[in-house]
Amino acid sequence: MDLSAFFGVFVWLFVVVVCSILLFVFRTKKILTFICGMILFLAGFLAVVITSGGVIKDFIDIPLILGILLQCVPVMFISGYYADFANAFRIVFKNKKSTLNELKKSRDSISFLEKILFVSAAFIAFTGFFSIFSHLDDWASFFPNAAIAILPFSYAFILFFFLKSLKGSIEQKIIDFDENS
Repeated sequence: MDLSAFFGVFVWLFVVVVCSILLFVFRTKKILTFICGMILFLAGFLAVVITSGGVIKDFIDIPLILGILLQCVPVMFISGYYADFANAFRIVFKNKKSTLNELKKSRDSISFLEKILFVSAAFIAFTGFFSIFSHLDDWASFFPNAAIAILPFSYAFILFFFLKSLKGSIEQKIIDFDENS
């Protein structure tokens, strides 16, 4: 193991330990808990990538990320769920007092975005495969291009975990609201 790999593992372990301590100490502060949890999730994702022999730069493709965003954001606006989705952040992170109807609308907007996210990733992946098959001259180039074509699903899964934790907080508030009334 060379020195740079050792340093990378050391930094990764340091981040995991610090975030775990912060999660324990600030467990009542929603925003800090959420940020530390996401950092731990991304650290776990990086650990899987690095230990499987991958390089993190192979997982970053800005046009694919923009493609997912440019498909999901307009659909959220057109469907009318965008305001409810923005309200979900205020409910969770700013502890906004809200009615049961607002909580349910926020939960539904997150569920809608989860579905749109995977439909968008599938559309981009199918478009990528169509492009690969229409320009395929050599089968040796198929697998590297196919890896890029399915990359939107990785982004969708990462965002899905983020949305799932947000949705879990909203559902917890719905349960608390039902118990208090």
